[in-house]
Amino acid sequence: MGIRDLRLVETFRSPDTRELATHWIETHLPPGSRILVESNGNYGPTVREEIFQPVPLEFHPTRRAPTVSDLLAGEIDAVVTTELYRPLDDGRFSAMLDHTPCIQEIQRFPGPYLPELFRNPEIRVYAVDRICLATTDPPGTETNRHGSGADPLGLGKKEGYEKNASFVPFRASKKVEIR
Repeated sequence: MGIRDLRLVETFRSPDTRELATHWIETHLPPGSRILVESNGNYGPTVREEIFQPVPLEFHPTRRAPTVSDLLAGEIDAVVTTELYRPLDDGRFSAMLDHTPCIQEIQRFPGPYLPELFRNPEIRVYAVDRICLATTDPPGTETNRHGSGADPLGLGKKEGYEKNASFVPFRASKKVEIR
């Protein structure tokens, strides 16, 4: 048995990155946070509705990816991504996240994700910094595209939802690699 085989065996003996990310989200993000999540509970971590307000993010060929304006209008507090869906993005959403602090990264493999196994995707949690993001759209693009009150992706407030007044910006943490 080689080193690579031992790593694979250890990977299946250890908690999945989705379980680790779910635990991290539940212990580090304030209850009531609106979390934009790519794959809630399927190939990504579970963002429980009893604690948070998960907002589904789906990359669809006929709809555009969310923009900075959409995140700000939807009062999103955090974004959770997995590497499984990153190839489906045309690059604009990923580029927008470059202006957003990554507060947690959980990965298990030093190499690429093995989609045929559907285990241990790299998961990133980003804090939505409204001040920083408000200045990232180029003039005349996404920020000015929609009229007031527009909610093109359905990211608006849920009925009965009040913004968590005690929300405190997240502190950045170091990248975590589980071995």
